[in-house]
Amino acid sequence: MRFSFTNQVIGLAAVVFVACQHSTAKAGSQRQHPPIEQTEEQPRNNFGSGPFTGNATHFDGLGELAGGCGVPQNRLETQNFVALNVQHTPGDYSEGQLRPLPSHQSHIMGAFENGRNCGRWVRVTIGDFCTGNNNGLPNAGFCHSGGDSPWVSDQYNGATLDMIVADSCHDGNAWCRDDAHHLDLSTASLTQFKKNGESMTDLPNKWGNRRVHWEYVAAPNYSGDIKIGLARDAQKLWVPLIITHLENGIHGIEAWVDGQWKAGQMVSDNGQVFQLPGGATAPYRVRIYNANDQLINQGRVYIFDWPGECGDRCGANYTPISYRTE
Repeated sequence: MRFSFTNQVIGLAAVVFVACQHSTAKAGSQRQHPPIEQTEEQPRNNFGSGPFTGNATHFDGLGELAGGCGVPQNRLETQNFVALNVQHTPGDYSEGQLRPLPSHQSHIMGAFENGRNCGRWVRVTIGDFCTGNNNGLPNAGFCHSGGDSPWVSDQYNGATLDMIVADSCHDGNAWCRDDAHHLDLSTASLTQFKKNGESMTDLPNKWGNRRVHWEYVAAPNYSGDIKIGLARDAQKLWVPLIITHLENGIHGIEAWVDGQWKAGQMVSDNGQVFQLPGGATAPYRVRIYNANDQLINQGRVYIFDWPGECGDRCGANYTPISYRTE
């Protein structure tokens, strides 16, 4: 999978990250997502925390820059990662949808939820194998041409793996449009599932886009604290932060500006990239909200300076930040 970026004017200058679509086990096309007009909000899908059951596909990787959540692949906590569907539009496989989804289209919101589930962990359990054809063709149905009972259990049922949400699925196929709980798994992760302590290393040989069951969980064996980096092309007057190593996802950041806390803004629908609000200056002071919309670590404040290695603009895809807390 590849990731594209586009320069746009925000104050002086900025880079708008755009999550791109991808196809199973191959690179996908790049897409620029133009600004959207906010209109009256419609009822949105409520996915909850699970457990869910859906079809599972797989793809090679996040590409050169980053995945749909805005995090470069080598900065993920694990290489066992998944993509969630951008939209749920059964029977509608058209492409070119604005992203992030505007509020008046919240009723077609997919499990990706405009990036709000980025950085969260999911526990994935292997389900039944399809003896028919589960090729994701539009309007074909899942596991078709397999007789009256195409789904069967086998020795892999019940194998589990904890994975992190790092990408988005926006392809015009049945998996990404018809199946609200579809997961797209990193190909390398397929050999990492375990059952009763035994590694299922030959699972890829009997994949067939199986069913899986999954649910959100807290980061397994979590310790330490968050990691903060600056995104490519960050500038002192446009500060996009990449936040990783989260215990329970991220829904927002705030920065201390002119004697008060002001909300930062997610960059496009890259759910782990937030730009600091206007007026924020070094030393920057930020705090983080998790997926439950609660301040993390009892409201801990993270304080950091502009990194000298960036000069006027950060050229690397990710520049790590050293911070202190209070």
